[in-house]
Amino acid sequence: MICLPVNLINFQYCVQCSFQVLSDIIPKETLLWRLKLLQSAAAYANSRLHAVRAESLVLAGGNDNLLRSRDEAYRLKSSLKNCKVRCFKDNGHSMLMEDGFNLLTIIKGACKYRRTRRLDFVSDFLPPSMSEFKCVFDKGIG
Repeated sequence: MICLPVNLINFQYCVQCSFQVLSDIIPKETLLWRLKLLQSAAAYANSRLHAVRAESLVLAGGNDNLLRSRDEAYRLKSSLKNCKVRCFKDNGHSMLMEDGFNLLTIIKGACKYRRTRRLDFVSDFLPPSMSEFKCVFDKGIG
């Protein structure tokens, strides 16, 4: 998820939490340059959020040690007109790369999957995949 900080104070708070870890990996000059770039990009994007009318699904990780994804997800929900938020308490910042995270399943579960431009529950329906079926069957859900 892309984090778009509300203002400089929140931005600095996000950075202070993980600055030590990042400074060990990335040279400090490069890190500062990237943070300034992120700040200017966030200001630009935040000023245009009101114009977004498309359906949006914001995914946030509960174990995100890099940014406050959950708070940011709900801020985006309040700024975007047609937005749903899904928080995953056991996933981190790079949840799309984590094992067991299936983006298509999340999109289908949030009723955001579309085959056509308009919402049509019949034509948009996708039957569960074999992995989804096995997951439910193994857990004994239902």
